[in-house]
Amino acid sequence: MRRPALPIVSDEESRAYATCSACPSLCRSVCPVAEIEARETSAPQRLMSLAGLLQKGMVSAAEVGDIPYHCTSCGACEEACLHDNQVALWMLRTRNRLFENGRVPNAVAEAAACFGVAGNQYGKSGEPALVKALEDAGVQLRRSGVDVYLAGCESLHDAPKVVTSLFRVLNKMTSIDLTVTRASALCCGAPLAWAGEHTGFVSHARRFASAFGETKRVIAHDPACAHTLRTLYPHFGVDFQPEVWTLYGFIGEQIWDSSLSSSLSRSALGPNSGRDNLVFEPCHLVRTFGERDRTRALLDQVLGDDWGLFHHNGVNDCCGAAGLLPLSAPETAWELAHQKVAAFVETGARSLIALSPRCSTHLRRAAPALRIRDLVEVVLEDYT
Repeated sequence: MRRPALPIVSDEESRAYATCSACPSLCRSVCPVAEIEARETSAPQRLMSLAGLLQKGMVSAAEVGDIPYHCTSCGACEEACLHDNQVALWMLRTRNRLFENGRVPNAVAEAAACFGVAGNQYGKSGEPALVKALEDAGVQLRRSGVDVYLAGCESLHDAPKVVTSLFRVLNKMTSIDLTVTRASALCCGAPLAWAGEHTGFVSHARRFASAFGETKRVIAHDPACAHTLRTLYPHFGVDFQPEVWTLYGFIGEQIWDSSLSSSLSRSALGPNSGRDNLVFEPCHLVRTFGERDRTRALLDQVLGDDWGLFHHNGVNDCCGAAGLLPLSAPETAWELAHQKVAAFVETGARSLIALSPRCSTHLRRAAPALRIRDLVEVVLEDYT
């Protein structure tokens, strides 16, 4: 027997679906998935209309199929919405209905099942990779700390060298004390939420929250992890006490000084501005957190005048790595990455800097020969 879905605020959910159903799809042009797939069924308005029919029982989970998994939870549609509709959150609720009815893409179901083995989507603990990355940087685990680093399971599985680079840089920045504990290797549970396994997500999230004890701040390297802790945990009723910061917002805050305020003009640079270094700000960083000024102040500190923002199709949109899209719609995820890479090549810039190890890994897979790096790798290689 399948577990019941979590309770849903039916009136709020119904209003959200009704609002989107009555809209002439004004957010269609900003949805990266709909643009790549070039079909209306992937547009946020159509996804929400279909979700409303499923909620009312007017269509079955089998008839809906995997369409709600063609979404990265990037938030572009929410940003464009005149009614502040939380489309990404309601898509997760829709996925929950599909999950409870066994209508989940096989790769997504397998990723969710792996949490029962190792507490993450990869089926093996991230702690050995974390310990090795720290050893390479000459850093050891501690029992606890005020500001605790969260590597993210994606980083530890696919980009542990980024963690090593980070702590080699921090070794030279003695004013920043960022602690690494065993909890730093844990997964926040985002893949479970994205999969629609929400009963499991809540249980996992509560265990995760209990692992941080007296921690004051959790500093997440992956903005998708920070978004999960700050946005999804409260939505699902999980109490997470520490403040949540993204890594570069935190470091930027530590070096923040009034003398840097004049350098924030860098944020006004036009897209693809002819600089050698272009910076890709991931969707979960741009649309979830109020840390942009501090992040850009950090970029000014590191890169001086030699950087600009990388935009594609007029917006700094999703790379295709989040929302389990590489598992649920791999062709779409890779096409998103390839289009980003092609647009970057056309700029003539020397280096693409992603402020997320999830994005940098995904884009590097699409173009391993190009110079695509996380910011800490840039600092280590070019500025220390």
